[in-house]
Amino acid sequence: MQWLEMTSASELETALAEACAKYKIGEDDSFLVRSLLERDERRWPGCCGSGCEPCMNDICDAALMIKKRLAKRE
Repeated sequence: MQWLEMTSASELETALAEACAKYKIGEDDSFLVRSLLERDERRWPGCCGSGCEPCMNDICDAALMIKKRLAKRE
């Protein structure tokens, strides 16, 4: 998680907003994406199959997009 510690708040907010927009995750649910960034990917939840919105697959994809983008800077 070293990349997260080295990321400024504004960089993180920008990446979060872009990822949420791409995956159509509303501002009210962006905390779900943010909460995954500090967790090991193996512990991320999966889709429950109930058709809920936002789907955990989209939330996980958004978090992964942020991690890849910000980790490239290391």
